[in-house]
Order: sequence, then structure tokens, then C-alpha cells
Amino acid sequence: MDMNIDVVDMNLTPFIIIILIGVIIIFQLLRGIYYFKKSLNDLANGNYFSELVVNNFKKTGKCFLIFGFGQWIYRIIIQIVVLEDLKLGINNTLFLATILGLFFLFLSDAFAKAKETKQENDLTI
Repeated sequence: MDMNIDVVDMNLTPFIIIILIGVIIIFQLLRGIYYFKKSLNDLANGNYFSELVVNNFKKTGKCFLIFGFGQWIYRIIIQIVVLEDLKLGINNTLFLATILGLFFLFLSDAFAKAKETKQENDLTI
């Protein structure tokens, strides 16, 4: 989170709060990557429509959305509280995380529908 904040004159409590909130937001990104990596094993084995893949893609999408909007809100709060200067804008991280989050949510729904179709086809044969 590429913000230049002067922490030399800052009290310990606001500094710790800034660091903790930043870590929580970045944790969501790492958690989303973890869920994606977890589903890669099933995808590599050919289990495209397993419940694990559908659930992990949904979790990955939610984590990326939380990361993108969380970082955007975090920047606004830091600018207001610490820097006392508000510059509204949308950065690339918000767009990228939102697009990735929505993409994984869409994939989750697509894989869930494909799983249902595959189960129906297996029953009719």
C-alpha cells in the first residue's frame, strides 16, 4: 500500500492500528491466493466440477473483492485521519482486485452449473 506516511511523530497506538488494518487487508489477498492454489490440485487431476473447486473459487472471489475494496477504504481513511488531505481517486488495485473477484465468482457459478449438467447427463446414460 504505497503511501508515504511520516511515522516519526506518530503515537504508538495509531501506528499499530494502521499496521494491523493493513495486515488484515493483505491477509485477504493471501487467503484468496491460498484458496486458488488449493483448487489447482483438483483441476490438474481432471476434477473440474468438484465441490472443492466450486467452493474455493467462490471463496477466492470474495477474498479478492474484500481486498480491493478494503484497500480502497483503507487509503481514504489514512488520507483523512493521518495525512489530513483527501484525494479521491480510483487506483489500479481496486480495478484489478474487483475484476479478479468477479471473475472467480462467475467461474464458481459456471462450474456449479456445469457440475449439475454433468450429473444429469451421467444419470441419463
